[in-house]
Amino acid sequence: MYFGGMNGLTVFHPDSIREDDYQPPIVLTAFKLFNTPVTVGQQYDGFVLPQSITDTDELILSYRESVFTLEFSALMFSQPMKHTYAYRLEGFDKDWNYTNAKRRFATYTNLDPGTYTFHVKGSNHDGVWNEYGRTLKIIITPPWWETWWFRALLIVGIISVLMLAYKYRVRQIIKIEKLRADIASDLHDEVGSSLGSIALMTERMAIHPSFENQEREKLLTISGVARRTLEAMSDIVWAIQPYVGRRDDFFLRIKEITAELLTQEHLTYRLHLPEKGAPLSMLIRKNTVLIYKEILHNILKHSKASHVLIDIALHGHAMYWTIQDNGIGMNNPIKTGNGMKNMKKRAEALGGTIEFSSEQGQGVTIKLVCQLSS
Repeated sequence: MYFGGMNGLTVFHPDSIREDDYQPPIVLTAFKLFNTPVTVGQQYDGFVLPQSITDTDELILSYRESVFTLEFSALMFSQPMKHTYAYRLEGFDKDWNYTNAKRRFATYTNLDPGTYTFHVKGSNHDGVWNEYGRTLKIIITPPWWETWWFRALLIVGIISVLMLAYKYRVRQIIKIEKLRADIASDLHDEVGSSLGSIALMTERMAIHPSFENQEREKLLTISGVARRTLEAMSDIVWAIQPYVGRRDDFFLRIKEITAELLTQEHLTYRLHLPEKGAPLSMLIRKNTVLIYKEILHNILKHSKASHVLIDIALHGHAMYWTIQDNGIGMNNPIKTGNGMKNMKKRAEALGGTIEFSSEQGQGVTIKLVCQLSS
């Protein structure tokens, strides 16, 4: 194409026009906090920008500086209003955000504490992109209550409190165990010895020829009361001793009581016991033993039985007792009297029940259920 003019001839070749492939450098031009420009060395609510944002590669902000803006530009003066930009905050934005020359900034609010990387790239007026662009590492520091050192101190504090509470609890348990041991020892040594002496002295006096029959009967009654009291006290001492909390100790005691009471009266018996398990509380040991002995005493006194079946089973959090004799039985099992009332009261204290069933000539069956959590 040729064009004539006042000063000569102008030649224009359209096929010689080329696309501008210049990739403009991308720079950060300004930094704002809460829409307020921050200059170098200026303090803004505790934050100081140590150098120009253009030369800054890492920016550290606290959680309080929750709204900030970064402005950017492409260093190319040819048709700057046709430049295009894209930015992304790695760790927050999933995709690139595209904008034009009229909106050359990015604003972020309420970012979680952590480390982010801001990327920005731009193109010239012909759409040639500088893919490398500009990056800025941004660190948002957490509040003090979310820092690792505070959490570590908190964990240490909680562990320390738990340890102190545990040690205090252990000391209290040791004190209680010692008190129980002292009480058991005192009852055995002092009261037990006195009751034994009373029983022995009254028995010796009863055989002395100077006493009449009526007086001998009274002395033997005193001796019997003393021995029964000594026996009951022995059960209580056994129950409160701190070293008899295991189930095997408990069932060993049941074996001893059964053999002692039934064998001396020439009754045969069959005893079924569960396997070993966790410790039993003092309340369970005391009440179950006293109920069991009361049942055996009643069998010896009233049933005229020759054989007794005792079955103890553990299911879940409960202990199940079944005691059955082959005695004369009764049409209406006795439901009154101090013995019966005491057994029911002790069973209720264990969160359980006790039931009696019988028919004339077919013995008596007693079922006791007690909760192991008592």
